[in-house]
Amino acid sequence: MVIKKSFLRILLFFSLGCCSFCFKLFSQPSEQFAKANLAVFLNQSLNDDWKMGKYQSFECSSANELLFKFSFFDRFFCESKNKVAIGCKYEYFESNKNRYFLPTDNIIQSDNMLKYLIGWKIDPYVSFSLNTQITESFRKYQNSVVPTSKFRDPITTQQGLGFASILIKNNYSLIETSLGATTKQIRAKRYTLLTDNRQTKEVEKYRAETGVQMRFDLMHKFAEKVEYRGKFDAQLNLLDKKQWICNADNEIKVQLWKIFGILIKLELTYNEQVSKRIGYKQSTKFGIITSF
Repeated sequence: MVIKKSFLRILLFFSLGCCSFCFKLFSQPSEQFAKANLAVFLNQSLNDDWKMGKYQSFECSSANELLFKFSFFDRFFCESKNKVAIGCKYEYFESNKNRYFLPTDNIIQSDNMLKYLIGWKIDPYVSFSLNTQITESFRKYQNSVVPTSKFRDPITTQQGLGFASILIKNNYSLIETSLGATTKQIRAKRYTLLTDNRQTKEVEKYRAETGVQMRFDLMHKFAEKVEYRGKFDAQLNLLDKKQWICNADNEIKVQLWKIFGILIKLELTYNEQVSKRIGYKQSTKFGIITSF
């Protein structure tokens, strides 16, 4: 059985996610608002056949978002998107008697942008983002698990400066884009996959990147209860052999009845420093989906 002390952190954040039911929406004139999106999912399976043998699994996960928009001094507009996603999956295989408690999703992410509204089609902006894990993550290898990351190891911070524009905005669709210069810092202590330069003998625990970043944020309502949200982010690192880093996050939410719905997600990643192939993560979940 693999149970880490950091598993308690999973339960803590999951409890905080449930507590966000109590988050109260408040609104102000114009586009100033605060909004909380909450999703809680349960998944259970039990097998005993010639294909898999005797196998049990249970998964509980929570994905929470806090969105803030406000303006000040007439021409300054600030937008903050914060995401906390965590889950736990239990697996038991009768064939090897191993029981696993593994975290899923496991991400803390914060994207913040400050625009100066000059009244043109494009507005200058500065941005700051942060990305790390909530608890220790593992990868299953044969009959054991191998740790790959933990809280603040690694941790990624990024700053940007450029121009942003809203291409389409109506009741059904929204397309926003930005283009600018960016700097990124990756810090690690033990898990140095993203920081280490394989061409040197020394294991590097800090990596800095400078480049150009283009980003698209999309939203479209196909129907009253069917909504798509997407984010495409491409960065060209100019300091290290002009390596590309691309991310595409796609999410379709189908609200079936009141607070219950289906969430379909597809995440694509491409990082030339880590691998030349495209990584993906796809999931379809049913559970509580609501906003405040």
